[in-house]
Amino acid sequence: MDKKNIIASGRKITLFTLQLIVLIGCIAYIYFIYYTDIYPNKQVKIAYEQTECKIDNAKLETTGKFIQRYRVVFLVTYVAQGAHYQQIAASGHGLDHSFSTGKTSQHAMLDQFTIGSTYTCWYNPTDPQIVVLALKQTWSSSLPLFIPFIIIAVMLYYMIIAIVEFLTLVNTKRKSTKNK
Repeated sequence: MDKKNIIASGRKITLFTLQLIVLIGCIAYIYFIYYTDIYPNKQVKIAYEQTECKIDNAKLETTGKFIQRYRVVFLVTYVAQGAHYQQIAASGHGLDHSFSTGKTSQHAMLDQFTIGSTYTCWYNPTDPQIVVLALKQTWSSSLPLFIPFIIIAVMLYYMIIAIVEFLTLVNTKRKSTKNK
């Protein structure tokens, strides 16, 4: 093999390795998003039981000095398995209790529920103190997956091309070895 072919082969191996790393990174990112954002909502829909929650209080919590982040916290009263509970249902976004930088969206969540009114909610039958006032929007959880799926499709395309080129090269080498 001459020097140009060795350099070209080295570049192809490096490119293939980088593509594989990007592919694994995207799959790990999708896995993370699924199990932190999408799967908990599915569990609420499947395993939690529905009841009625009365909103006793609601407030907008703020954290951070330099970058302000917000979340809505609801104090709710409900009956689960024959017992009365008064619990804090933070965020109104399913099991996601994280703070958001969007103050407007949190005010909208706060305005969506009226103190003193009753709304459908879900509680965990194995731990009735865990209550979900509102499920997280599935599109907002799925949106961050769009770009990684595109990257995965492109990486798979180029990886398949690289594998086909490699197999063609191996086949050509075999034929040339047999002919000698």
